Amino acid sequence: MTPQRKKLSEFTSQIIGSLTGKVCKYSMNQSIVIHGRLPVMGTLAEIWIDCSISWRQYPPSVYCFEPWIREDIDWHVYSWLEFCWVHDEEWKKYHEVFNPTPQTSSVYLMKNVEHLLQCHRLGYIHDIDTWQKEWGQYEHGDKAIPKLRRTYAEFRRRAKSVA
Repeated sequence: MTPQRKKLSEFTSQIIGSLTGKVCKYSMNQSIVIHGRLPVMGTLAEIWIDCSISWRQYPPSVYCFEPWIREDIDWHVYSWLEFCWVHDEEWKKYHEVFNPTPQTSSVYLMKNVEHLLQCHRLGYIHDIDTWQKEWGQYEHGDKAIPKLRRTYAEFRRRAKSVA
């Protein structure tokens, strides 16, 4: 097993530990797809997570097809039903600056996914039509760059304080 493949296996094993009930893991040539359930506000959300061999450079793709998920970019769901759970550049910089363990990276992923699912669930339960400011978000695409730069500066500051 290559070192990259070993790290991918460690990362996906940590993700699997976050899920409930029967979990399926499908190994492909350059990725591992996980299918399982995540507890969200009194229900179980069925999710799929596709982790590529380059998972440290490119965030895993996350999908959820529950009827309470709003299929809308303003709710952080692309038209092809993939969640926008982290800005690609944030994920990449996080790994460049901190070089986190697969376990730490899986926690980062699952906390963001859980937050996104909770917001969708709240929106469904309380019939909320728009993403709420207090839930937090980055702007779409290049509009996120100024806030991302502040995030990178914070990453570097924290990394220096730990070293």
